[in-house]
Amino acid sequence: MPKGPLHQDKISLLMEETGCDQKQAELAMTSVGYNLEKAIRTIGTLLKNIVVVRVKFHVPSQHLYGLVILLADVRRRSLFRIRAVVSYNPALYETPLAGDWYDFEKTIYAFRLHDGTLQQVTQNLEKTLQEWFEKNSQEGLYDVLTVERIEGLREIFQKSLFGYFTDNALEMQLSSDELNLEQFRRFKLEEETVPSRPEGGPDDHSGSKLVLNIDLQQDADGIPAREVKAGDFVYALLTDGRDIAQYLSKLLGGSGEHGLKPLPAPVESSRRDGETISFQIRLSGTIVGVAEVGADSLVRLQKRTAMSWWRRLVPFWE
Repeated sequence: MPKGPLHQDKISLLMEETGCDQKQAELAMTSVGYNLEKAIRTIGTLLKNIVVVRVKFHVPSQHLYGLVILLADVRRRSLFRIRAVVSYNPALYETPLAGDWYDFEKTIYAFRLHDGTLQQVTQNLEKTLQEWFEKNSQEGLYDVLTVERIEGLREIFQKSLFGYFTDNALEMQLSSDELNLEQFRRFKLEEETVPSRPEGGPDDHSGSKLVLNIDLQQDADGIPAREVKAGDFVYALLTDGRDIAQYLSKLLGGSGEHGLKPLPAPVESSRRDGETISFQIRLSGTIVGVAEVGADSLVRLQKRTAMSWWRRLVPFWE
């Protein structure tokens, strides 16, 4: 089918709005008969702008083992998050780097609750890596965050980890994947409704999960609770008064010398009942929090990327 002015305009619009190149835009358009809405849906499966890096390392001189995961959007040059765990447990170094990124991240959260985990070292490492990557984001960092430049990526993590642990003998393995937005947004959520506030003693579980009472941090510049969606990152306050909850709060970094500390955590699901909304928040691999807030309450949220009009047409961009 020849490309007339109208078709060329659609291709140009698709390139401008999604950041794809000419070939990608033409492929998406021709595959759907130049239907712009369908092309937008198709392009989401073509653009592999999300990079996931999995790292495992061993510090022989200190008998430490660790896991790190990094998620970033290389087109928008935006760092989503970095999560880590450091432990004396050698089982960390047996964790496979292949497989689903979401499972690897859950493994990190699970190891945080195991014996031998160094909570303060873990939190300090996360903070150090976050600051290091933000500081170097303008020096070609996002150009290296691709599978084609795996050696450059290895060098970046070696510098940051060597600098933190001051051990040049540190051993490290690394893998990198590029995902399209559909793959990244397809959370492996369990098909379940949000439970009401948990009742019972410290051993109260929902299935294999431990359910904790939490509050969501509010902010005058936040967004109404009714607009918070699954996948958004809110700030959880671990207010559960049970002994086990207080213990876990310290392990997860949710409390310190000066009281409660807000933890950024993803929303798994929500349920509205009149003017009250119940949220289920994933705090770690096996720990969830439930919170109830008014529908008009202004909830603090990690900054969302501004959406173009066309993204509203595509479910996995919501």
